[in-house]
Amino acid sequence: MWEVEPLECPKCGAEMKIASFIIEAPVIEKILRHLGLWITENPARPPPEIVREDETDSQPFDDGWPGYEEPSITLN
Repeated sequence: MWEVEPLECPKCGAEMKIASFIIEAPVIEKILRHLGLWITENPARPPPEIVREDETDSQPFDDGWPGYEEPSITLN
């Protein structure tokens, strides 16, 4: 199923179990700082470019379903 079993001990191969989840941001930061894994700089990417609808290059699209856009029942 998995290429790497996430709950398998890398040292002995025994099954590991989740004992708890840490969700408090200050605690997570303290652990990561202790391990030297805390990143203080923000590697933010630039915001996405906003394209207005009238500037898009829209072309007709055939979805391959004939009559799909038309109503299936016609009332007289």
